[in-house]
Amino acid sequence: MKKSLYLLAILFSLSSTFAQIGEKVYYTSPIYLDFDIHYQNYKMNDTSLTLFCLPVNIMVPITNQLSISISNIPYQITHKYDNSSYNLKNISDTKVLIKYIFLDKKALVNLFLNLPSGKTKIDIDEFDILTNLSMSILKYKIITLGEGFNIGLGFNYALPLNKNSTIAFGISYNSKSEYEPVNYERIDKSLQLKYKPSDELGINFNYFQKITKNINFSLDLLYTTFNKSKINNNDIFQPGDIISSIIYFWINSDDINHSFLLNLRKITNNELKETGNWIKYENSIRIEADYKVEFNTFSNIILYPILQYRNYGKYLDNWNGVITNINSSNILSFGIGTRIPITDLLNLKFTTKYNFGKIEIDKENNIKGIEAFLNINVAY
Repeated sequence: MKKSLYLLAILFSLSSTFAQIGEKVYYTSPIYLDFDIHYQNYKMNDTSLTLFCLPVNIMVPITNQLSISISNIPYQITHKYDNSSYNLKNISDTKVLIKYIFLDKKALVNLFLNLPSGKTKIDIDEFDILTNLSMSILKYKIITLGEGFNIGLGFNYALPLNKNSTIAFGISYNSKSEYEPVNYERIDKSLQLKYKPSDELGINFNYFQKITKNINFSLDLLYTTFNKSKINNNDIFQPGDIISSIIYFWINSDDINHSFLLNLRKITNNELKETGNWIKYENSIRIEADYKVEFNTFSNIILYPILQYRNYGKYLDNWNGVITNINSSNILSFGIGTRIPITDLLNLKFTTKYNFGKIEIDKENNIKGIEAFLNINVAY
């Protein structure tokens, strides 16, 4: 049973999928299709995990105030470990987002649905894939193969202070239903574990300031709290509260645009119930920094180098299916991208990045990876 709890515990530490940070309440009316071809690969010691996926999002305006978005991610995953290989193909859960804008475009209500079209009751080999996908610092496009039915509701309101500054605030709640994440029939046919993820309550605040004609600044503050996760209706895990601060600068000119983002995130202690006792696990402050400079070249083609850095310090995460204290972890990424307007209704964006860093548990482990994606945006 203890092994089962360790295998399931990574499900508890997945980040929020609903809480929104300072969402801008502006709405454009065309129907559009957003389609990606996405490739990610990371190698660490004798483990390699490759994700190839095709994220698709369709947005349909019902009226000038009401829209509905539907998205899904078909994927193929290849996991290589100890000279063995395992492949998995499926689709993700289907996400539905319904937005309604009112009060002269100052207020937004959204309804979020997670429809369980993905894979649950996965076997042990597939769970090994999941634990590597969901490792926080790697930021794979898919962090869960499938969940139960989830429903969330959010509200955001923007208040202009003057012609150069705006404040906004919002609140959201996401309720998650019970499901069976792992199939243990090959181990013990009598073992059935039903997992109830933590519900989430999020509160956010945003401040936007136009400093000069060409310089803009925004600050996002987000607080998310969770109730306890359950297995077979028994409390088993208490995720730590998340406090995030995101600072964003961008400087615009005719030919060159600069943008800088700094995300500081503090997660309070997680608590895991082991042999009847609640054990606390410490989390450090997580730092994420992104810098991008855009060059406007010929025919309005945008070229942009990218530099990114992530440092998560000490935190609780999975390590090959076992919840482990990560002593430190950091990844540096650099790459280049281009945005190409084909027509007024068709835009392409291509980005490629090289990632490298270290993850320390009992010793330092070098990690390296490649990421590339092509985004196709079609408006009707």
